[in-house]
Amino acid sequence: MTDMKIEINNIKATQEQQAHTLAKEENHHYIIEDRVKSMEQVNTYLENENFELKEQFLRLQTHSMKYNLIFSGITEQDNESKEDTESVIKNFIETELEIRDANTISFQNVHRLRPRNDGKPRNIIAKFSKYDDHQRVIRVVPAKLRHKSRYSVQQQYPAEINDRRRALVPKLKEFQRARRNAKIVYDQLIVDGQPYEPPPRGAPPDQHVHGNTDSDYVQWFEISPELTGLRVNILVGGVYIPPEYSKYSTDNAFSEIETEMMQFSENASSTILLGDFNARTATMPDFIVPDDTLFDILDLTDNQDVDTLKNMYSYNFLLDYNIPLQRSSEDKKSNGFGSKLIDMCKRCSLYIANGRLFDDTIGKTTCKNVSLIDYLIISPDLFNYITNFNVLDFDPMISDVHNRIHFTLSFQTLKQVSD
Repeated sequence: MTDMKIEINNIKATQEQQAHTLAKEENHHYIIEDRVKSMEQVNTYLENENFELKEQFLRLQTHSMKYNLIFSGITEQDNESKEDTESVIKNFIETELEIRDANTISFQNVHRLRPRNDGKPRNIIAKFSKYDDHQRVIRVVPAKLRHKSRYSVQQQYPAEINDRRRALVPKLKEFQRARRNAKIVYDQLIVDGQPYEPPPRGAPPDQHVHGNTDSDYVQWFEISPELTGLRVNILVGGVYIPPEYSKYSTDNAFSEIETEMMQFSENASSTILLGDFNARTATMPDFIVPDDTLFDILDLTDNQDVDTLKNMYSYNFLLDYNIPLQRSSEDKKSNGFGSKLIDMCKRCSLYIANGRLFDDTIGKTTCKNVSLIDYLIISPDLFNYITNFNVLDFDPMISDVHNRIHFTLSFQTLKQVSD
C-alpha cells in the first residue's frame, strides 16, 4: 500500500512538472508569437518607408529631367561632335517644328544616347536652359509632327515612370474612343479632371496584379521579363470563338476579349492573341492611317498626347521592319466575325501576322484548305522578335480540321519562347 502511494505521488509530481514545463513552453510560444508580430510590423514599416523613399527618388529624378526632351529619328552626321549635335537640334526645331528663332534657344547640354538595337539613329537628349523654350518646343510637337512619323519628341522620364505611363495607354485609348477628356499626367491617368484608378505600386518585380477571366472565349497568361529581357510582361491570350451562326456563337465574344485585354494589359507592354477566331478577314486592312479628321475627333492638342500619337502611328513599326502593310490571303472571303476582328485590331493597335512573314507570305488557309480562321495577332513592336512563322501541313493526329501555326519569338537572352 505504501509503495502504491509512493508511485501515485511520483506520478502526481511528474504531472505537475510536465504541467509546469508545458506552461513555460506556452508562455515561450506567446513571447515568440509577439516577437514575430513585432518583426512583421517593423518589416511592414520598412517596406512602406522603402516605398516612400523610392517614390521620392523618382520624383527627384523626374524633377531633374524637367528641362529635358528626347528627340528621336534625327539622322546622325559622320563623326558628329557635341557641338554638331546641338546645331542639328536647332536645325530640327527650326525646319521640322517651324520655330523660326530656334537659334536663340540655349541648352545646358545636348548629347546622343547609346546606339539602338534596331539600327535607327541614336536618340538625342537636350537639356534646355530655359523652361519657356522647353515648353515652346513640346507644345508644337503634336501639330508639327503629325505627318512626320519618323520623328518623335518626348519629355524625358525615369524608366519606371515610362513603364507606368505605357501601361496606362490602353485605358487612355479606351476613354478617348468614348469621347472622354483623358490624358496621362506624370504616372496617372486623368479622366474628366479626376485621377482614374492609379495602378498599385511597390510590389516586388515578380509579383503582378492579376484578375480572373470572366470570358468563355480566352485564357490569359503572361511572359515575364525574366524570359525576354524586356522591362515588362508580354500578355498572351489563347482564343477560341465558336463559329458564326452556330448555337454557341455570340456577338459579344470580341468585345469581351477586348475588354479583358485592356484590363489585364496594365502590367504588359505588348500583347499576343492566338487561336481559332472563326473569323474570315480576306485581306481587309487591320490598320488605320490617321488623317486630320481623326486628329480633330481625338482633340490631340497638348504634350501629354505623345503616347497616343505613337500608338496611332504604330503601323510604322511594320514599315521599319520591312513587313508589308498589305496582308496576303489564300482565303478571299470574309464574314461578320472577320469584320469584328479587324475592328478590334484597329482599336487596339494589333496586327495579324498571317500572310506577312517568312514562310507564310501568301496567307495559307488554316481550316480544310478553304478558310483562314486561325491567327497569330500581335502588338507591332513584337514583329522585331519573331524569327520564324509558318502554317504547318494538316496533321489528323493533332486536330480534326485545323492546321497548326508555328512561330518563334527570339530575345536577347539564353531562352527562347516558341509555340
